[in-house]
Amino acid sequence: MVNLNGGRVEERNRGLYRSLYHEARGFPTHFIYPNKTLSKRKKYMSDDSRNKVIQTAWLTAYPRIFSDIPFSTEIIDELVQVKQKAIPDELRVKKLAPELEARYKLVSRLLCQNNFHQILEIASGLSPRGFIMSNDPTVDYVELELPEMIEDKRRIMEALISKGNLTRRENFHLEAGDALNLNDMRQATRHFNVGKPIAVVNEGLLRYLTFPEKTIVAKNIGTLLKEYGGVWITPDITLRKLLETQDEVTMPGKNDRIQKMTNKNFDQNRFENEQQAKEFFENLGFSVERHSWLEIIDELVSPKKLDISEDEVRKMILPAVVFVMRLRDRYM
Repeated sequence: MVNLNGGRVEERNRGLYRSLYHEARGFPTHFIYPNKTLSKRKKYMSDDSRNKVIQTAWLTAYPRIFSDIPFSTEIIDELVQVKQKAIPDELRVKKLAPELEARYKLVSRLLCQNNFHQILEIASGLSPRGFIMSNDPTVDYVELELPEMIEDKRRIMEALISKGNLTRRENFHLEAGDALNLNDMRQATRHFNVGKPIAVVNEGLLRYLTFPEKTIVAKNIGTLLKEYGGVWITPDITLRKLLETQDEVTMPGKNDRIQKMTNKNFDQNRFENEQQAKEFFENLGFSVERHSWLEIIDELVSPKKLDISEDEVRKMILPAVVFVMRLRDRYM
């Protein structure tokens, strides 16, 4: 084809091909690649939406107190002091403990196995991983979160330091920002050495994002991996089967209430199956290495504390996966 419009005809055809390709494979028809499309419509979440999503960090932090993950109880205790109120009953879901313990421990294992010393955790919420891993002075750990959440985390950190439960570290950094904003992501990585690879981690962000928003986050992470090299490790692959299992076994009725609370639609934001999720990321330039949450089942302590049988735990976490993703050579 003769290009008479500075590449516009070719780009339109590529865009049409991508749209048809993903529609044919079951992706939502509103799936869009370019960052600019979203920015014209709605660049970031409203303040009200941000605040509602921030509360979900309480939902994931509370069940960790039934595990043996360090700082889990201390973080909840200090959160109550920071917010001057108890964790709402609707956000206290004990039965989520095995799922969240497995998610956390498998990601941490994969980080250690890959031996990364520069780690960026986006949408880190109330995760204790930065507190734990930065105890190694050779690890530079950066958390990126929305401003209100990062301020809560900072106050929790200062309280833990004042009580002698945590030491102040030059290799641990809290950065306010948005994973949908490439400038915020780049600002967070200013603590890193460009000559060393990085690991980007996120645990509970993507289910709250539309497919166009997921695309922006993935492309932002891809940009960082082009600059540093490294991997993206995420268990944040919300499959239809996982949502169904949560609705039937883990927390009946809770997903509906969380959707209403956050004004998010999990059914529109989830992947139909693992193959669709894999194709989504592969078409953004990533290779995908898949890990089952069952790999970590022998290390879970919360089921015994909560009297949950191994068969039930297996049913809870069977649909869940972690993707370890690297940019394919031709995208570097």
